[in-house]
Amino acid sequence: MNAAQTDNQSTYENFFAGALCALPVIAIIMPRALNLLPLLVALIALALYRVYRGRWPEMHWLSFAWMAGLVALMALATFWAFDPAESLERTLKTAPILFGGALLFSLARKENGNLFSAWFPFAFIMAGAVLLIELYAGAPFYHLVHERIPGDVNLFFLNRSASLLVILAPLAITCTRAAAWKKQVKHAFYALYFVLVAAALYRTDSQSAQLAVVIGAALYFLFPVRARAAWIGLAACLALGILATPWIAQYMFKIMPAYAENSEFATQGSGLARLEIWDSIGRKALERPFQGYGVEATRAMEFDLKMIYHNRPNAMHPHNFALQLWIELGVWGALFAAAFFAWVLRAAQRMEPVYARSALAVFFTALSVAATGYGLWQGMWIGAFGMLFAFCALAANKAPGQ
Repeated sequence: MNAAQTDNQSTYENFFAGALCALPVIAIIMPRALNLLPLLVALIALALYRVYRGRWPEMHWLSFAWMAGLVALMALATFWAFDPAESLERTLKTAPILFGGALLFSLARKENGNLFSAWFPFAFIMAGAVLLIELYAGAPFYHLVHERIPGDVNLFFLNRSASLLVILAPLAITCTRAAAWKKQVKHAFYALYFVLVAAALYRTDSQSAQLAVVIGAALYFLFPVRARAAWIGLAACLALGILATPWIAQYMFKIMPAYAENSEFATQGSGLARLEIWDSIGRKALERPFQGYGVEATRAMEFDLKMIYHNRPNAMHPHNFALQLWIELGVWGALFAAAFFAWVLRAAQRMEPVYARSALAVFFTALSVAATGYGLWQGMWIGAFGMLFAFCALAANKAPGQ
């Protein structure tokens, strides 16, 4: 490789690693930018790859096939959707974000990840610092573009940012573990990560983030990543949980409110209302288990809600990815998710143990938030998943001997 080729290689690697590291920092301030930014970074990187390396990158066509399968399911459900126009519109808006995530993952999986791994801990610290400024100083960055309402101290709009920081924490820890730093420096970074996450969780209203950090930490520190049987068991449990979600939701609403009503954690947030929403949507999903009601059907539907904890007869979305797939795409959506997640876990298992551990924790932390918080088809959420897959794939790619 001559000097010019080396410079070209360095230019592309600097852009790709720098752009990916910038994504979390930007997303903390503007989470909805993840609708567009991962796709934009992927397209620019694709063009620069061709310019600087003189060839097109190798695509991971299987990831595109998975996304095409999901889009096909969404489009097919439009024919019998409760609200066909809304279903089609959401499908068309979601498709580019899904394929953008597949493109970003394709670019990341064969790229040297040394530079990204070296920079990401600092990007995480910057993202955490920005979030703490937002949480403890009245959201100055947010109010640069949003009108400040006098007397309003609710910071619910930072819940997405808090969740994102929690999701990224395992990857920051792993990048630090893999760094060629002195032990004392690593310990200082670990302590700083703990302070950032703990301070954010103390201030945030997001119970999804608070629950997710427990799940992520348990898997990161306790899961036996070298045991193949443990991965198979985990994939099987996840698949069974997704397939049984409508029944689990109804059972949870029967037994949990009596205990949750005495829990300060449950009564302060939306936990009881979520249980009631899940129960009604689970029952409704089983009325059309093989068809579903089309994408975003819950926006237009009314449910048999008992209105004990939730005071409206409808719900914008189920606040649970598995129930959303059931109500919208029927059992086929649930089967797709079970198969796709098994593929994701198999890919994580094949990584070196240290990176398998972080990928697993990142994935389940994100899945936990998706199971308790946001609508599945929110653009920022789909974009975030594509970004997270790319991060984990890139961090695991080390140059020979490193």
